Amino acid sequence: MECFTNLWYINGCLVEGTKDPLKLDQEEKEALDLLSLDNILDNFETTRITAESGDEEKGMECYGIALPDNCDSYYGPHNLECLITIWEEVDCKVMGWRYPGNLTVSDADTLRSSNLREIIQNMKSVKSAADDGNDEDQLNCYGLVRRVHFT
Repeated sequence: MECFTNLWYINGCLVEGTKDPLKLDQEEKEALDLLSLDNILDNFETTRITAESGDEEKGMECYGIALPDNCDSYYGPHNLECLITIWEEVDCKVMGWRYPGNLTVSDADTLRSSNLREIIQNMKSVKSAADDGNDEDQLNCYGLVRRVHFT
């Protein structure tokens, strides 16, 4: 199993993937054990390549997440459309100061070179902090501070 997991990770798939060799049921492990090394490598590479082509099932198998629309790799570099798609999926707004199209070149490059899980987590944390009332993150996410007034 150690050999299989090493090959899985070397290929670029992650422990979070649903087909990580350590997560396979007994029947799947036995089937993998019957394959030649070349066939195992081909199988793992095909899973990754198919995931990178946008196949949701293979994305789950390899990375534990499906690639968002407009994203063509897990690891990047990511294009602006990919970053905007994720921004919109977390429900932040175009007016938000951290909207990907508003970022400095340096900030955008940092985000582009992050993996998808890091980008999604970063944007979700901005949204969460904004929804928890943090003024700066409300500006970052929504472009305005929402105040609740009780009368």
